[in-house]
Amino acid sequence: MKTCTLCASTLDVGASACPNCGIAVPQARRPSRLARTARASVVAFAGLAVLGALALPVLGRVRGGDCEPHSWADWHVAMARACLTPDYVCENMTSAKMLEDPQLAAELRHALRGGRGGAIAHLDALVAHVREAYGCASADSSRPAPALDPPDRRLPPGHPPVPATPAPPIFQAPSSLTI
Repeated sequence: MKTCTLCASTLDVGASACPNCGIAVPQARRPSRLARTARASVVAFAGLAVLGALALPVLGRVRGGDCEPHSWADWHVAMARACLTPDYVCENMTSAKMLEDPQLAAELRHALRGGRGGAIAHLDALVAHVREAYGCASADSSRPAPALDPPDRRLPPGHPPVPATPAPPIFQAPSSLTI
């Protein structure tokens, strides 16, 4: 049963006009075939996206036959997966090779500029800890110092020029005194 929107009288479900006031009653429309197809496509696409997101970790494990980390983050993942061999760790886990990772080298430069001189010792300790866990001999500490960017030598706007070599200080009293 339906009700008329004008006079509120009760109508049959199939009625096309109200018997009391004669106004036409709009029929309920079904969504078009195109709208139903579009809705089904969106639902199917969303389902495939969810399945794909769930399948990524599985594919990573299946595909992950090669366990050769190339960055600091890759080392964390490889150690968590326990796919590293002691030979690979002993050959490649050194402070010098870790500093080949641009992100880690930038973090070390930032720490050194910030006055945290113990950052190099901290990196060496982390590398030594991992090497010890895999049964490696101690790493060769004869690595080159990290290349730091040159300090910023620009003066603020309006500052007078500063000579390259400062004048030596004068520690004697003037010979004459004017009053």
